[in-house]
Amino acid sequence: QYYTVNQKRWRNNRDYVFDIHANGFDFAIIDKIYNTPHTVLENQADWALGIVTGSNSRYISASPKTGYEEVYKGKDIEKFILKKPSSYIQFVPDKFQQIAPIEKYRAKEKLIYRFISKNLVFAYDDKQKLTLNSANIIIPKITDYPIKAIAAFFNSSLYQFIFQKKFASIKVLRSHIEHLPLPLLGEKVFNEIVEMVDKVIQNQLSFDIIDDYIMDKYSLSTDEKNYIREFSK
Repeated sequence: QYYTVNQKRWRNNRDYVFDIHANGFDFAIIDKIYNTPHTVLENQADWALGIVTGSNSRYISASPKTGYEEVYKGKDIEKFILKKPSSYIQFVPDKFQQIAPIEKYRAKEKLIYRFISKNLVFAYDDKQKLTLNSANIIIPKITDYPIKAIAAFFNSSLYQFIFQKKFASIKVLRSHIEHLPLPLLGEKVFNEIVEMVDKVIQNQLSFDIIDDYIMDKYSLSTDEKNYIREFSK
């Protein structure tokens, strides 16, 4: 399959990325999203890497033990939720090889995402959980923009499509996330999204409902929606 790309597209890309995986139809969709009034996380979030203990055999256990607490790896992260943890940690920050400021792990609410992944997978955490270095942390700081709404966009089929077409990466980098567009949809819409996210977390609603809702807010055509869903399977 062949298609022509105007060089101006690459010149206008951040870091001059050669997004050769996106054809003209793909970019018509992506342009529609980026041309919607939006904000981004750049300069509006705190970021934290997961813990590198320097000696997992010493500090990590596969089962609960006295003096240990839950710690989450990338494989424990699902859309919106943290699975049952596969690891427990003896939390002695001054002994670890790499650790972010403790207040970032203990934030009132945060997003935890898989770092090594070709998919965007973001869990919501308001229980101040710890992560290892395959699971990184974002604490969004956008006024009047609910964190659960950000999670809904980033977990959606549409944003998976954008991520893969623009970056085609097997690592979810901060520079990628910082420039994903967050639409300015207003309090009423955000409240509806948050309500749906809460129901998904409680296993009372299918995520497909949020997925459709988000695509509807961008006025995507039936063909565009089906194309995105098929890509994201």
